[in-house]
Amino acid sequence: MKTNPKKTRDYHHGELRPALLRAAVELVNERGDGSFGLRDLASRVGVSHPALYRHFADRAALFHAVAIEGFSLYAKTQQMVMSSSPDDPEEQLIRLGRNHLTFALEHPGYFRVMFGAQIGEHKLADESLNKVARPTLEIIATVASAFGKPEPLDFALCLWSSVHGIALLGLNGQLTFFSKTTTESVHALAEQSARYMIAGYKASV
Repeated sequence: MKTNPKKTRDYHHGELRPALLRAAVELVNERGDGSFGLRDLASRVGVSHPALYRHFADRAALFHAVAIEGFSLYAKTQQMVMSSSPDDPEEQLIRLGRNHLTFALEHPGYFRVMFGAQIGEHKLADESLNKVARPTLEIIATVASAFGKPEPLDFALCLWSSVHGIALLGLNGQLTFFSKTTTESVHALAEQSARYMIAGYKASV
């Protein structure tokens, strides 16, 4: 007895690409990484494999597009933080640090792709990715420059890396190996780390 082939969905012009990106983020959320094939993605969205290739040549191109979308969203959260922050560079830096952790916990699929090995499959120096990614670090350096200390971009990278490490450990549940942690305590740890980094930078020659 013949079985009916799996039905595919019809998407209006311009709808399929966003749907594929949303589904990719969902799959990363569910699996914790990008270990899925394009056929899995096509099946999730309900389209044929060839239809997917009209939008993404391969997995690297897919993850590259997800990263660009993720950094664009991340930049918007930074702008919201800055618009609601007092005119105090130290407080702004702490809020930007907390925002990094909040973004990781609220958008884990994007976060894992933006900072994950999948982007290594594509040129990280790609102009379209750098255009949205680099300003998210430079905003931290701009705020830090208010202290009048040297190399604010280096400090921004150190501060970002510190909070990023906590975000990644919290996201993976690995902080529980060392202490009892909750979302609140992870945020407190990230803030304390930021304060240590800022104090050291302000005291530097």
